[in-house]
Amino acid sequence: MTSTLNLETQSMQHSAFDFFTPRLSPPKDYRQSEPNFENAYICANISQLCYLSSVNAKRMNIGYEEAVRSTLYSWGCSYEDVQKTIFIDSQDIEDIVDDGEDIDDNKKKYITDTQGLIIFHKNTAIIGFRGSEKKVSDWATNFKIRSRELDYTDKPYEHENPLAVIFSKKPRVHRGFLKAFKAILVNPKYHDSVMKQLGAAENVWLTGHSLGGAIAILAANYLLEQVEEEIHVSGVYTFGAPRVGNSHYRDHINDKFKYQYWRFMNDNDPVPDIPFPELIYRYSREGCMLRLNKINGDIDYLRRIDENGERIRIPGKPYRGKFTSVDDHNLGGPGSYCERLFYLVSQNQPNCPEMTFKQLDDQGRIKGITPEISIFQTIDSLLKQGVSEEIIAKSLNVDLEIVRKARNSDFPYSD
Repeated sequence: MTSTLNLETQSMQHSAFDFFTPRLSPPKDYRQSEPNFENAYICANISQLCYLSSVNAKRMNIGYEEAVRSTLYSWGCSYEDVQKTIFIDSQDIEDIVDDGEDIDDNKKKYITDTQGLIIFHKNTAIIGFRGSEKKVSDWATNFKIRSRELDYTDKPYEHENPLAVIFSKKPRVHRGFLKAFKAILVNPKYHDSVMKQLGAAENVWLTGHSLGGAIAILAANYLLEQVEEEIHVSGVYTFGAPRVGNSHYRDHINDKFKYQYWRFMNDNDPVPDIPFPELIYRYSREGCMLRLNKINGDIDYLRRIDENGERIRIPGKPYRGKFTSVDDHNLGGPGSYCERLFYLVSQNQPNCPEMTFKQLDDQGRIKGITPEISIFQTIDSLLKQGVSEEIIAKSLNVDLEIVRKARNSDFPYSD
């Protein structure tokens, strides 16, 4: 029979976070720098946890939050750390649209399709951002390529002369990515309190998939440049992220992060190839880059950054995405980022467990509650995982007072 003894035995086993390295040392030779693949695997799964499909729950409802907390507990996060989890939802932001057309000056554009998580583990905070939930093909076809100067204020976008854009020497980034970042992190509802908690962490990591990866590197730069309280950004790992800005932005990011920022690309994932590096906005990929290959699970290093922030191109290793390979953009499932990273991790760390997700059923109840376990043992187990009293009562179909009685009672276990 399942009991507290089983929970203690499980806690003695390895968890994924046992293999996380909070702070990476600079490489002796920047031309041979490598990412930490255990960290990459954990970051990829956190990026997946930001998506709705990872827990089969509605966006930012109480069921989603409880499933996230239960998942983090199963990954080896302590009860105390799980309770610190921050759920970041985007706000509606207004932006005057001026594309040089005859439009109403009061026309507004709203950005709401982003969200994120801030996860705490010991002295480390990991910020994950969700990518777009639209199909990759639709997202790529309707891609907007206009950029603006990197500016974290609320200054409205103004129509610019194309020649001024071409000859600009300032960092410029994709307008939509910058607005999505502002909608999710520069949110007055929780901005100051979040920055205070991040400032208390010894290490801060940022991660994201697709659009979430673009937001992650914008957020990392924001934490270093725009926040008065010192934030210790230790690493940025993104998966299938698009190009974010022009060459001046690229050089700015490369100089600031060097070996700390790795951009992962899965075989022929098409998204890292957009927006295309056309004449006016001149988008360019920043960061160290590697490709996860289908063949034998090997990898190709495509680019590293040296100690001076200069790009080190790997001869004969260009990246070419294919729009016929949209499945390569998937975070989970066969041939996905998570599967290939876990293969690499298991070669060096055979004791590292595969990371799984706690699911909800169609009624919003947490799956995996077995009827043979006594009601009090079940309640006690779920309480220790950080599940709320309300969700436990709903999941077990018991009165809330019974759950509260279990919390306050010292009852015996029978093994």
